[in-house]
Amino acid sequence: MGNPDFKNQINKTTRDISVILPVLNEDKYLDMVLRDLVEQEYSLGEIEVLIIAGKSNDRTPQIVEIWKTKYPNRLRVFNNSQKNVGTSFNIGIKHARYPWIAIFGAHSRYPKDYLSVCMKVLKEMRADACSGRTVLGSITGSMQEELCMMVLESPFGTSSSSFRNAKEGFSVTIPRAVYKREILESVGGYDEQLVRNQDNDINQRLVKEGYKLFYSHAVESVYYGPTTCAQLLKKAIVSGSWNAVTFNRNKRAMQWYHFVPAGFTLVSFVALVAEVLIYVKQGAWIPFSLLVFGPHLLAGTCFSWKGFDWTFRTLKQNIMMPFLFLAYHLSYGIGTLRGFLMPTIR
Repeated sequence: MGNPDFKNQINKTTRDISVILPVLNEDKYLDMVLRDLVEQEYSLGEIEVLIIAGKSNDRTPQIVEIWKTKYPNRLRVFNNSQKNVGTSFNIGIKHARYPWIAIFGAHSRYPKDYLSVCMKVLKEMRADACSGRTVLGSITGSMQEELCMMVLESPFGTSSSSFRNAKEGFSVTIPRAVYKREILESVGGYDEQLVRNQDNDINQRLVKEGYKLFYSHAVESVYYGPTTCAQLLKKAIVSGSWNAVTFNRNKRAMQWYHFVPAGFTLVSFVALVAEVLIYVKQGAWIPFSLLVFGPHLLAGTCFSWKGFDWTFRTLKQNIMMPFLFLAYHLSYGIGTLRGFLMPTIR
């Protein structure tokens, strides 16, 4: 893949970076992230930002035009009609002018030294790609958003192996990373059939080829996730569904912990069915479901109350957290099972 005209002109010895930024209905975040990118303090070479624009129906096109006019030599814009992030990344790689590629998301903030630190760590660790640590940020400050953040930041909510909780070091997957352009091209770029998990897929293929990916805690990006519990649960269903689709396309791209919620959901369903059947046939109530949900709620309570401080707001949050953990894991599991049983419905 790649544009032959550009590839022939690229000087692979430089430290110049092409930042690829897909955008679709991002008017809440776009001004912030573009300001972060054009204000990067990077003395190692040049930076260009490639905005890959989807068919937005909010103010995103107008915001992109304003920034493009203000920074005509720094920003370039390309269109993607597919509404697929993988396609956007491949469009960006094709048109990038520089030998280093930064794959970024618009729901994020990046400190001014993000690219500099990543490139420094790349050299020190002799890695082929590097990302900073990802932390969650608040955009509304509401209690529901805080609950969502608590679920996603908790090792019980998303596992201790999730990149949000991962330790510093060489990794099988890294988010918001800087890559050598040639390694992305060597594995054929991103799988455009995947609407989610493109990073898991391409990072697994890179690691399989022997490339080294480093997850650094020396610098952090801030990611803005769901702001309501309804958004969180909807996202869980969709993500779970695409885990199944990704597994069917590239089994090694997914880790065992991605399917724990599906196993839990399946066991919960069997317990509930058994409970109902025994009650209908024998008139006896045997609380199988409590044997499943009880330990989960207890574990959720332990993780919720860890580090608890005695304020009314946190009291309400910690009472709600075990039930949100349960709803999140069931939603994620339902999505995964649906993805396996009905792969055309996503």
